[in-house]
Amino acid sequence: MLNKLMRWRVLFVLICVLALGVVVPMAGAQTSGRLLVWLANGLDPAQVDPNAPGQLVWMNADGSTETVMDLPVPTARVLPCGDTPTSPGGNLFLFYAGLEEGSLYAMRGSEAPQMLDTVRAYVCLGNNTLRFSPDGARLAYIDFDAPTESDEFAEGTLRILDTAALAQATLRDSDVQNTVAFDLNNDRAAFIRFFTNNDGEATEASVNIWDGASVMEVTTLRPESENNCRFTSASIIILPDGRLLSIMGHRCRSGSDTGTYWKFFVIDPATRTTEETLSEAQPGQFSPLARTNNIYLSPDGARAYFTIPDAVTLNTVSMRQVNLGDMSISELLPRSIVMPRDTTRPYEWTDSAFPTQSRDGRWLALTVSTPDGDSYVEIIDFNTASAPPYELSAGDRGATVGMLAFTADNRRLLYVVGGSGGADNSLFAFDLEGGSEFRVSRGRFGDGVVSPDGSQVAIMEWQTVDDPQEPPYLTLALIDVNNSAYTPIFVGADVVEGRVTNARFAYPLVWRP
Repeated sequence: MLNKLMRWRVLFVLICVLALGVVVPMAGAQTSGRLLVWLANGLDPAQVDPNAPGQLVWMNADGSTETVMDLPVPTARVLPCGDTPTSPGGNLFLFYAGLEEGSLYAMRGSEAPQMLDTVRAYVCLGNNTLRFSPDGARLAYIDFDAPTESDEFAEGTLRILDTAALAQATLRDSDVQNTVAFDLNNDRAAFIRFFTNNDGEATEASVNIWDGASVMEVTTLRPESENNCRFTSASIIILPDGRLLSIMGHRCRSGSDTGTYWKFFVIDPATRTTEETLSEAQPGQFSPLARTNNIYLSPDGARAYFTIPDAVTLNTVSMRQVNLGDMSISELLPRSIVMPRDTTRPYEWTDSAFPTQSRDGRWLALTVSTPDGDSYVEIIDFNTASAPPYELSAGDRGATVGMLAFTADNRRLLYVVGGSGGADNSLFAFDLEGGSEFRVSRGRFGDGVVSPDGSQVAIMEWQTVDDPQEPPYLTLALIDVNNSAYTPIFVGADVVEGRVTNARFAYPLVWRP
């Protein structure tokens, strides 16, 4: 049986359906902007017919829609591209549509989408597979080849675009192929390429700089040769002073150092010098299907934070902090931080939310999901070196973290914790400066997006009927963060004599001003 809160929501939604059809106009709701929504038939995005993928539409605050484009056939994935799909300033939005391979699109303001490239969905996995420069003038991504579980690393061709014209920079493919990691600032791009032996093992790693005109190979890193070693992963970041930091996965098969190590390098492009400053054995291996090798930098450039596999699951890691002044190192979170992974089912409703960073770079929100079934939201403040992360429990054992989203003003984190896939959960808000949380609403929530001013969340919610044999269906509602006002704007089914029919869904991609 439904609880009282769910009963009144279902009743209200059904009354709206009978009176008004699919779209449910709002009664006096105050909001700004509109939603970019994937609209299609089916109970949820995981069950869409690839040959009838529906449309991309603008959805207004009153629930009315305006068609943007018919989605290409076949399509079973429509996703914001990575963890930074919106450019600094908010003008450009990137999304993906297709299957394992599909199209990368850009939308400028409310203009029609422009297809940029044919890519694999892996390009939009997140954790630095695609990113904008801080000033928004450029974007870069790795056009990945198809990684498999038997590969030791994922690689592809680096693409750099001018966001004003959406034109690719003139780069020879021979200079940017085999790229495994990159970073991009306002002046340059730094990237690492792997070169392999006859067995496909990475025995050389070139570190390169693109200065807007040409590519320069700064240095070549080589794994230890005496113990049959090779590189298995890489990450790189540009420091404010122009130096580069890199974390390299290093695996050996003979001698006393068998196993996987991480190695921390400081590289100076000005002098073309390289120093290996830190190294340590790690319990887990880097996987090409998971983004487990990551570097984050504090806003002042004084500290680096990096992740390494923890051997618990394919895509969980530990996190460490390095003081770049004296290279002292400390463990911040010991294990079970959930990172993005490639999957044949992109809408796994039981999955934990992936990392998200505030726009100012100060805050990082992570999901920790332990083997015992306990889940937490961990919030790291990169402005403080000594304070532990904020830790927020997801609830009872078996609960999950289903959504993580910062407001654009960097003041709050909005998150969903509790059950998944239609089970009871709650939408919470956490005030970052004050360190306090409050429950916004109870429900059975799925994915959602935050309004540009941070005052509302557009979120999908599962609805059920009394007959347990009938499937749950999705509505889309606006929830006011400050006063919890709940207003449905789309209903995902017709309920006739207790039967769920004509199922459809509205999946929010972004809320545009």
